[in-house]
Amino acid sequence: GTSVDAAARPYAFIKFDTFIQRTKKLYSDARTQRNLNKLNDDLHDIQQIMTKNINDIMGQGERLDRVSEMSGALSAESKKYSK
Repeated sequence: GTSVDAAARPYAFIKFDTFIQRTKKLYSDARTQRNLNKLNDDLHDIQQIMTKNINDIMGQGERLDRVSEMSGALSAESKKYSK
C-alpha cells in the first residue's frame, strides 16, 4: 500500500533488499535496456517465425488430407475397372 511507497527500504522486505537493489540497478543501466530491447526484438522475430511455421504445417496437413481423399477416390474408381 501507501506505507510501502513512502519507505525507502521497509524492514519487512529486508530479506529482499539486495535482490531489489540489484534488480533496480540492472533496469536503470542503459546497456541493459539496449540488451533487453534487442532480446525483445529477437523474441518477436522468433514468435513470427514460429507462427509462420505452424501455419505452414497446418497448410501441409490440409494438402495431405486432400491428397488422401484423392487417393481414396482413385482407389475406389480403380476397383470398378478391375472386376
